Order: sequence, then structure tokens, then C-alpha cells
Amino acid sequence: MLLLQYITSLNRNIVKSKNSWDIGSILLLCLYLLPLFIYGGDLNYLVFDNLDSNVVWFKVLAESGQIFSSNETIIPNIMNGLPRSCYGSEFNILLWLYYFFEPLTAYIINEVLMHIVAFISMYIFLDRYLFKNDERHKHIYVNIGALYFATLPFWPSGGLSIPLMPLVTYVLLQIEAGRQSWKYWLLLVLFPLYSSFILVYFFYFVVVGIYFIRKTVINRSFNKQLFFASILTVLIFLLVEYRVILQMFIEHSFVSNRTEYYSLVDKKFIDAYRSSLLEFLDGVPHAKGVQLTFLLPMALFSLLLVRVKKELSNRETILFISIFIGSCFFGFWDIVLKQIYTLPAILIIALVLLLYCRKCLLPHLLFVQVVLAFWFGFSFYESWDSVLESISTLKMVNFSRFFFLTEILWAMIAAVVAKSIYGKLKYSGILLTIIIILQFYISTQASFFTTNTPVHHLPFKKYYDSEQFQKIKIYINRPIYSYKVIALGIEPAVVQYNGFYTIDGYMVNYPLPYKPEFRKIIESFIDENKFYKDLYDGWGSKLYLFDQGVTYDYMNELVVRATHTNSYKNLSFNTEEITALGAEYIFSAQKIKNPEEYKLVFLKTFGNNNSLWNVNLYRINIQ
Repeated sequence: MLLLQYITSLNRNIVKSKNSWDIGSILLLCLYLLPLFIYGGDLNYLVFDNLDSNVVWFKVLAESGQIFSSNETIIPNIMNGLPRSCYGSEFNILLWLYYFFEPLTAYIINEVLMHIVAFISMYIFLDRYLFKNDERHKHIYVNIGALYFATLPFWPSGGLSIPLMPLVTYVLLQIEAGRQSWKYWLLLVLFPLYSSFILVYFFYFVVVGIYFIRKTVINRSFNKQLFFASILTVLIFLLVEYRVILQMFIEHSFVSNRTEYYSLVDKKFIDAYRSSLLEFLDGVPHAKGVQLTFLLPMALFSLLLVRVKKELSNRETILFISIFIGSCFFGFWDIVLKQIYTLPAILIIALVLLLYCRKCLLPHLLFVQVVLAFWFGFSFYESWDSVLESISTLKMVNFSRFFFLTEILWAMIAAVVAKSIYGKLKYSGILLTIIIILQFYISTQASFFTTNTPVHHLPFKKYYDSEQFQKIKIYINRPIYSYKVIALGIEPAVVQYNGFYTIDGYMVNYPLPYKPEFRKIIESFIDENKFYKDLYDGWGSKLYLFDQGVTYDYMNELVVRATHTNSYKNLSFNTEEITALGAEYIFSAQKIKNPEEYKLVFLKTFGNNNSLWNVNLYRINIQ
């Protein structure tokens, strides 16, 4: 009896203390960000579409002295020199972080800003809009939703695109309702400077447009404020991204490699469906919701509470919690959620619940998530290819990117689930405290900066290893701009970061004529390997020295180091074509067996016990 009284008293204190929830959330967010300040460049950071590309693009442009140059100005560092227009806009705060700070400092500042802004943004949206009419204890699920959102692994080069989305949504809804403030308009004018229209907000405003048309038809009235706010924001985005607009629609001399995309839209029906299921369960690398382990099972189990009108008794609460814990412990969700019927089943359940309770948020949100998952998977369905072929411009757009809307929706689901538990289960304060701690732990394990060693994450300092490449510069002893190199088994971004000019590289938008020129180097290899042929010919953003036994998909630091003990043999790259594109040196991750067969002269191996890479330096010897 005393224990029950203590639990009841503890629960009452947890529930009523708004300051405790606010302070606790802020402390957990600080704890989440703390490794950035303690470990800095020794943390493991996401490599894919991050260290291998975007970080270097910002650094190269920031140091080029060509930030404000014309679109046609050539910046020589990557792929034998690319036009200024390929590097994006100068009206980008991320670029200026790299201009004023060292790359690692700029990277950390961006990470901190993203997660802090995400917390504030979602907190305001939940508190002032989604739950604005709720009772005095809404601070519980507002904090849970905001902290969940703030600890998502946001794609670093997206800047504030996703973190600001809840606040942008709140502002547009306020303007639609006729509530005017100079702060709202200031946000709409400024946030395009730290967000991406092409990757994120093009798709966001398509949804806003659909919402606007629907409201106009239903209400039979034209909301001028929302229309003007949306048009104003899109116009500012277009001004910020003016280089891409000029490149696509006015400067017809530039033909992008993206016009030859075809390998993305090649999935059979069942494969497209599997992609849909994978996106729903685990998100995509650029928009991960961290929902599979805990939130999604909790959300689906909470659907049982949708029709419950009152708080469950002690016995019913214990039974409910016991069944959920048991289902998790015995792997029920891990089995059920990965079945082929999962998405249709959730879709049907959500629709049935909506018939009985139109105002219930959870079925609505799950329904939208399933629809977005289907859209993602079937954006790559092979039947779309005929449509894209008829309109070549459409081939340059990745229509799957509505997935960027999923992260805000998962955070809303987290808050709605918390509200459902708070209102219908006993001792909800204690339960929700446990839930938020568990989910926080899961989020830390999924972070894009971590002391753990997840796949496709490497230490910032060791990945770029400036000290090691400085020794190579000294050894070659020539002005850096006077020669070009190519990397074999080392991602070109590593070499470019350290100031070398390369003929290879990773760039999502570059002049199409360079693609077949570089292809001549690796032609004999990729023509015999369907995977690499589709990767190059049907996508081609990575112009790498693909070859037999050569990998660029480094899983972690241990895998990288293990490759150094091997040697490359039976290579088929064309040395004459490498020379034709101007490269004089090869930086190889492994020693090349019989280098004279490839008209190479081995010079020296650079590396030590603290280096991530062993760089074997070869000079091309074409007589």
C-alpha cells in the first residue's frame, strides 16, 4: 500500500512540473550534442553524401576565391575543372560557415544549430498549434515530440531545411488564419538562406499547394494571405538558387549529367514495394526517423487506445503494458513489421479507425506515412521511364524526395502517442519518463556523429588526414596547381579536401560531355560488370576509378585498415586515357602488383599507425 502511494505521489509530481520537463529535455539535448565538443574530429561521422562530397564542395568553393564569379567560371579542383554553377549558391549560410571557419568547426557549428533549432521549432509547432487547446499538462507530450525531433540524425548538408520545417508550417498556418506578425514574414524571407529548395522545399510547397487548392475548393474562398506567403517564399528560394535556374532554363550551352539518369527508375513492382516498406520502417539516409525499434511498435499498439474514452484501471494498465513489453521481448514486432503485407495492413487499419473517429490524429498520421512510403518506392518503378523519356527535364528531378516530410510526421506521431498514453493509462508520468529515456538512447545510437563504429561512419580527422597528405605535397615538391591526380580505392574527396586537383570525383551536377570522356578510363571493366555499368551510365554522379577488387564502400575504420595489407592485381584501367585527361599521379589505397604493366612507377608509401589510409604514390610513365 505504501509503495502504491509512493508511485502515485511520484507520478503526480512528474506530471505537474512543466519546468522539470522543459529543463530535462534541454539537458538531454545538451547531452546528445556533448560528444561534438568533447571529441570533435575524433568522432565517427557519416561518410555517404557527407564527408565524401558535400563537405569538400563547400570547402573547395569557400577557398576558391570564385564565390561571386559567373556561372561559366571554371573552378579547377574537381573533375578536371567544373563551372561555378555546379557548386550552388553564394546565398547559403552553410557556405559562409566554411568560409569563416575551419571545416571541422563549421561542421560542428552546423550540427549544433540544426538540433537546437529543431527542438525550438517543433516545440513551438506542438505547443502553439497542434495541442494549443489541450489541458495544462500538454508540456509532457510537447517536450517528448520536440526532443524526439531534435535528436533525429539530420542530413548535415541540408542545413535547417528539416529542423525549421515545423516552424515554417506553423507560420504559414498562422498567416492563413489571418494572424499577422513581422516575425512571420521575416522568417519566410530569411530561412531560404539556410535551407534547400531543390532537395526539400520544392516538394514541401507542392504539398502546400495541394493543401491550398483543397481548402479553396472546400471553403469556396481564396486565401490571399497564404497564397502570397507561399509565392513570396518560393520566389525568394528561386532568387537564392538563381544559378541553377539560369543553368537549367537559360544557359542552354550547359547540358547536365542528370539528363542521362535512368538506372534509378528501373525497379520491378515487387522491388518497388520492398523499397516502400524499407522507407516506412527505417527511412532513408537523408531522412531517418529512428522509428523502427520503439516508436513504430508503440504507435501501432497505441491504436488500441483510439476508441478508449476513459482512463484504464490499474489492472487494465498493467495488462496493456505487459502485453506490449512481451510482444517486444519475444520479437513479435520484428517479425510482423517486415512482412510483405505490413503496409497494406496498416493502411486498412488506419482507414477503418478513421471511419469511426475522424478527429483522431494517430490514424491520420500513420496513413500519410504509408502513402509517402508508397510514393517513395514507386517513384523508382520501371513504368515511369516512358514518361520521363518523353520529357527530358523531368529526368533531372528525383520525385521520391517527398520523404523529407516524414521526419516531422514521425515527431508528431511521437507526441500524439505520448498524449494517448498520458490520457488513458495509469501512472503515465512515470511511463512517459521511461519511454523518453529509451527513445533518447535509441536516437544517440542512430546519430550521424558517434563514438561508436557504425557502418559508413569514419573519424573526420583520420578520413581527411591533412598531415599525411601534406607530406605527399612536400614529396612531390611542385606547385599544387601544376599537376592533377586520380585516386584508386581512396575516395577522391579525401584528396580534394587536401588541395590536390583531381580528374575524378563525386558531383551531382556536372557537364555531360565529361562523363563519356572519363568513361574511357574504366570502359573495359564496367562494360563487363552490369552493376558498375548501370551505376555509371544510368547515374554517373561518381566518376571513380572502378576496377577489379577496388572498393570505395568502406564500412568502418577497421575495414579500411584491413585493405592496406592487400594488393591490387588484374586491373584494367586505361593509363593512356588517364594521361589524356591530364593526371600525372595515382594515389592508391593498396600497392599495385606489377605496376610496370600499367605504365606506372612506384614512388613511396605514406602512412603510419595513426593514419586511416596507406597512400601508395605512383607516377604515370607514358613515353
